[in-house]
Amino acid sequence: MTAGEAAAPGAPQKHCRSCGAMNHTLEKRCPTCGKKYKRRTVLKVLAISSAVFLLFIIGIIVLIGAGANEVSNQLDAEQDAHAITATTYKSIHLGDSRSDVRDAAGKPPENAQEFETAGVLDSSKIKSSCLYWNKKGGEFGDIYQLCFDNGKLTSKNAY
Repeated sequence: MTAGEAAAPGAPQKHCRSCGAMNHTLEKRCPTCGKKYKRRTVLKVLAISSAVFLLFIIGIIVLIGAGANEVSNQLDAEQDAHAITATTYKSIHLGDSRSDVRDAAGKPPENAQEFETAGVLDSSKIKSSCLYWNKKGGEFGDIYQLCFDNGKLTSKNAY
């Protein structure tokens, strides 16, 4: 709109972002500088919202992946803390004492079981037991089982 022109009845006031002019007009271009009025469209808002949502989802996936990796590393470290090599397992012989087996392993067992003979109520009379170590370099759940009777190694099993 030039000076002296009357504004169209009901024309909205528009602000030109290019030149800063305020005009009452129905035109799509600024009468002062000739550039188009810039308006945020629904498509732009939808695109920005979608991008933000996508970044949010990617962030969640990254956090979950990092957490799962940390848990996996902790489980591997725990398994390794109670793991013996195949060479160590082979160096343990039937007839070795329970304390000799523990010393040869060099690491605490992952698990230990005491077996109670039927009718024995006194724990000092328990004579059978097994110790379990993880296999070094094995899959999760691969174990060595070493069982004792009267404190002497009587059986060795690898699972």
